[in-house]
Amino acid sequence: MKIKQLCFVSGVALATLVTAGAAQAASVTVNNFSFETPSTPNFSPVITGWTVSSGNAGVQPFNATQFASGVPDGSQAGLIAFNGGSIYQDVAATYQAGTRYTLNLFAGIRLDEPGNLTLPNSTISLRRSDKLNGFYFGSPI
Repeated sequence: MKIKQLCFVSGVALATLVTAGAAQAASVTVNNFSFETPSTPNFSPVITGWTVSSGNAGVQPFNATQFASGVPDGSQAGLIAFNGGSIYQDVAATYQAGTRYTLNLFAGIRLDEPGNLTLPNSTISLRRSDKLNGFYFGSPI
């Protein structure tokens, strides 16, 4: 099975801090969460504020008809293509023990990309230092 393109479409933005008891929330900033910088007419392996560490990954303009749920924000998306690649960002935040953090994002497969495409072979993870704190395996949104 060949995964051709997995796209992280905007809406990624905030890891929301939710404390037990009181309904207080704060946010952790994710830079360039909508992958809109740099503005590019074609695929670019450079994503401002993100590290593209391996494989075929970068940023590319898209339109709403290329995804089942549309593009939730902006006109570009982070892209991981051709069975590999990784995009990550280290965020500067002080995390509190016993506090729940939620990362909201959209992940999808291009409708205009032919072939057998699937997300279950992909992983989206949330790490603190070198410890895995959360992960996602599953179907596109």
